[in-house]
Amino acid sequence: MPAAAPSSPWYKHLWPWIIIAILTCSVTLSLTMVAIAVNNPDNLVSDNYYEAGKGINRSLNREVLAQTLKLRARVHLDELTGEAEVRLSGNSGPDRLELN
Repeated sequence: MPAAAPSSPWYKHLWPWIIIAILTCSVTLSLTMVAIAVNNPDNLVSDNYYEAGKGINRSLNREVLAQTLKLRARVHLDELTGEAEVRLSGNSGPDRLELN
């Protein structure tokens, strides 16, 4: 019976180190993502739904009023000077509008 060739220890082979490296990277990146998620939570939920709903209703009422009065606004932005020109047209409104 032929003698078996002596095998080298596991740590001298390449494949165990590749598997260990993949697992180490996975754990490191997972912990990094958990740290980012804990330190930067999403602010997707409003604490006061009633106030947000009232604001939406006010905005919708303004849009309906603007459509009723046939109000239009044309905005021209000059990229060189940084000036904004707004031309308003419609059935109602003051002759002159001062913005603060």
